[in-house]
Amino acid sequence: MTPTCPAMRVAIAVSLLLLVAASTDAAQISGMSTGLLSFNPGRGESLAIQFRLSSMAVVRIEIYDTRDILVKSLGGESLPAGPNKIEWDGRDHEGRPVPPHLYRYVIVATDDAGSVRHDSSDSTGGNAVEVLDVSWESDRQEVQYRLNRPSLVYLGVGLSPNGPLLHTLLDWLPRDAGAHAEGWDGFDISKAVPVGEFPALEFRTMAKQLSRNSILVLPQPSRVEFADVGDADRKIRPLKQGGSSVMPRRRSMIHEVGQQWSVPIQLSVPPDVDRTEEGLPVLSARTPIRVDIHGSMRDVVINQRFEVGFYIDGKYVFENEVAFLPTSWILDPNRLSPGRHYVTSNLWVYQGGTGTASLEFVVARTDSNATSSPSPKRGHARADGGHLKRERNP
Repeated sequence: MTPTCPAMRVAIAVSLLLLVAASTDAAQISGMSTGLLSFNPGRGESLAIQFRLSSMAVVRIEIYDTRDILVKSLGGESLPAGPNKIEWDGRDHEGRPVPPHLYRYVIVATDDAGSVRHDSSDSTGGNAVEVLDVSWESDRQEVQYRLNRPSLVYLGVGLSPNGPLLHTLLDWLPRDAGAHAEGWDGFDISKAVPVGEFPALEFRTMAKQLSRNSILVLPQPSRVEFADVGDADRKIRPLKQGGSSVMPRRRSMIHEVGQQWSVPIQLSVPPDVDRTEEGLPVLSARTPIRVDIHGSMRDVVINQRFEVGFYIDGKYVFENEVAFLPTSWILDPNRLSPGRHYVTSNLWVYQGGTGTASLEFVVARTDSNATSSPSPKRGHARADGGHLKRERNP
């Protein structure tokens, strides 16, 4: 037998090592969809999550909501090499339909060589997407816009220049690529300001591209709602190092309490203030305007740093940079003309989240403001250097 040279012996040894390594590698996962998956369980639809295995493995698919909380685990059986699929019927661990919203899936394959976890939540998506062709169709009471990519969308309504936020129509809700129309009655969130009539109306938009493992459960959600997962059953999706998640974790502010980004604030005046027949406060002397939050979000906000600002008829007048709850600002009606006005408060949480509320009031005629400009007439709008009013008849 001809002896092998040293170089040949090294080559044979390397080949054997590669062969052993290939035989001991854990199964690889590929072939997942790169587009948004969507289905409507309310219509009896189910979703087939497709993938390919390099070798036989036990496969589990985990479904997470946007809080990164596990709502359903699927599969758990051994599957052969090649193309495979596992179906989800849109139900959670308890067999209850999950709320319409965005979900993400993670595929875990396990064999004798170990486990492989395929999770593109943090490595794909998260890029800024432009919200295109935003328009207010008042006759149809719709805000129309267009997206080039599936995205989480924020759509707010405010006044320019540098005016307050008055309503949040979309609070980081998932939307597919294409044209969209969101219903809106033209009023602020408190139903006090007919902002749709103002020439200074502006739409404030942001969007983030969805990750490749996204699932949209239909019908199209109009508000943030989460599956009811008890504290004892909570499992949090492990974060990958690096990457850019489409929904950054804000457990201290949003996800942990299961709330949306909007903060529900309320405005009020003292109970002894006179009112019109319509129930509007009538102000004739300096009056405290109180801002507070009711419900579970109050404790969350109190534990954060936040600011509170005030606007009169769309014009900025005051800001408390180190705010507390409840907080009050003294409104002096003698600086305003007699008639109807609006006070708006915006609350900004440093870690994310905004709140808005407005209150319509009437300034009574006094000796101090009797020579002020008369109140305009009903049915029109004006913009004077950011100072906005809806004109009304006396």
